[in-house]
Amino acid sequence: LNAVGIAGEVNVKLLPDPPQNFTATETSPTTAALKWDAVPAVHGYSVEKKKDNENYVEFMRTGATTTNAVALQPGKVYSFRIRSLNDEGYSSYSPIITLKMSNIPLKAPTGLKLATKTPSSISLQWDTYVNAKNLELVMQSESPTTLTKTFLLAGTTNQYTVSQLISGGVYTFKLRAVNDSDVSPTSEMVTIQTTPVLPTGIYGYSVDMTRRDTLVSYHTSSWTRYALQIKKNKDTVSRHIHY
Repeated sequence: LNAVGIAGEVNVKLLPDPPQNFTATETSPTTAALKWDAVPAVHGYSVEKKKDNENYVEFMRTGATTTNAVALQPGKVYSFRIRSLNDEGYSSYSPIITLKMSNIPLKAPTGLKLATKTPSSISLQWDTYVNAKNLELVMQSESPTTLTKTFLLAGTTNQYTVSQLISGGVYTFKLRAVNDSDVSPTSEMVTIQTTPVLPTGIYGYSVDMTRRDTLVSYHTSSWTRYALQIKKNKDTVSRHIHY
């Protein structure tokens, strides 16, 4: 209220009242519905918001008594306030309403598959994920050794190479998305065997002519079992050697 004396008269400027019963309700992880009671003799309302500890900004000026705050970020905290306006200026602010937006439920990653492989590495790729802080690539193996290992990746990563693996080893992979308060279901699993390194330096010589025994030697790789094929005339016999 401002009073100005002019030639014995008093001109009174009346600022509008602030809106009452201001409310904000989340309607989705990215949208909030705002409403308030109408104020008589005003031109409209200025609606402001802020995210976390940022400054307030006006995002809507309207003559209605409802509006939506859209394109909000899931999981963030938003504060809202409103004031009315007329020819004389703005009212004081309404009480502040604060909302913590829900997180969008994480879905299982898709498209996990083999890209390339070598005797000691496996390269994987998958569909680019949206709304994840991190991805966890879980590797398991029971052959030739039992192990479980998890690789923590950035949420936008869509490929990764696992190295220092064993030639001929069998590895199973699955992928899941992770946020601060949520973990997705895992992707479909893929099982991949690294490229085997074949034995080298195979050499055979007779050790017992009376029994017709033959000794076969070779340089082993990382395999735990080998199949030795012996061909006599047109027939082939397989014998398994375990280590």
